[in-house]
Amino acid sequence: MPRHRLRDAVWASLHAKLVAIPGIWKKDAERLRRFVEAVVFVLRTGVAWEDLPERFGKPNSVYRRFRRWSQQGIWDELFLEGIPTDALETVMLDSTACKGQRYARGAQG
Repeated sequence: MPRHRLRDAVWASLHAKLVAIPGIWKKDAERLRRFVEAVVFVLRTGVAWEDLPERFGKPNSVYRRFRRWSQQGIWDELFLEGIPTDALETVMLDSTACKGQRYARGAQG
């Protein structure tokens, strides 16, 4: 299974939580899954929204929906209960650090 695809068990868990959230469009489960997998793809690969592959839909539409869900707190509500223990390999943590070398500051000496 490709890395951008969610396992069926993980998707079933997320879908059950999404169904319980009022105010979001969730009639077409396949399109909803494709949207969530697009967000997972962007988070895992770090690509810009504009570089999102066509199989996920229009990048601008995906980004606008992601932003709308962020502003409404849907992502917080989704993951408030925590991640199932069998899906711990999908947890994403980022601790990006870049050490600047002495010569990179531009000063003499």
